Amino acid sequence: MKELVGILTLALFHASYATLFIKGPTQPVLRYERVVLDCLVSGSELNLSQVHFEFRKTSLWIQLPDEGNWYMGRCGWPWRPLFSHREEGRLFVEGPITEHHGGSYRCVSDAGDASEILNITVHYMENVVMQQSGFLRGHLGSVVDLKVAKGGSVELECSSRSSAEPEYQWSKEGVDWILPSSKLKLQDIQAWEAGKYTCVAKHPIMDSLIKSRTISITVLPETASWWQSSDGSLFLMASGTILALLLLIVTMSTFLCRRAKLANISKGPIDDHSQKKPIYKGSAESLPSNCEDNQPLV
Repeated sequence: MKELVGILTLALFHASYATLFIKGPTQPVLRYERVVLDCLVSGSELNLSQVHFEFRKTSLWIQLPDEGNWYMGRCGWPWRPLFSHREEGRLFVEGPITEHHGGSYRCVSDAGDASEILNITVHYMENVVMQQSGFLRGHLGSVVDLKVAKGGSVELECSSRSSAEPEYQWSKEGVDWILPSSKLKLQDIQAWEAGKYTCVAKHPIMDSLIKSRTISITVLPETASWWQSSDGSLFLMASGTILALLLLIVTMSTFLCRRAKLANISKGPIDDHSQKKPIYKGSAESLPSNCEDNQPLV
């Protein structure tokens, strides 16, 4: 008898749990791809008005706000969330997804029943950033031509912010060679090594995510001046900026010192003659007088 009661209780539990289903993508998706999640109710008197979506990024489940209730619950969201839509007996989430929306989703009723968990993985990869190592060097930004003196050295490294560590490789235009690395080192560079070099970043999971960056390396002749190279131009720019800052500091310091001296001189000594003579109590000057001198002076 006890075994029968246990079986019935277990069956009721599974029936209650199985009344809620969540439908959505089962494969990883790309950033900004449009996704649709649906909450489905089956085999129960439960209706969708008693059901909501929940999202978990770390360890806390948070209820997705309805589109009309966004201003009521947005204070708890560090980023703009996806919205739950209710229309024509349907509860769903639809919209472009970002890496912030990757995580776990489930459907939960007001009574506490929950569907199985749907995990969504979002993959992305941003543009390749190129960096030159060395003194006063850094991100090359929009630089497309790097000028190097003959016999000099070049060390470039490319990187890309991605959902998974990309695979990098370097290639040179017109040359059949590939360097499987994020770094390119050229030492004692010669004229024949000039050309266009391309760094390609490939996502290890999503084949469609490929980014690249090309830079042209020009080898200057031996007769070229040192300041014609990229390093020389960078050194001149840095030196000019430092000198301008020093000149500004010296000018401001001189101005403030002269201003302080002029302020001390303008104060001057106290003029005692400008002070009135004090009148003591009981003196002749302090006695009242009702006499008036009506006689003119001769």
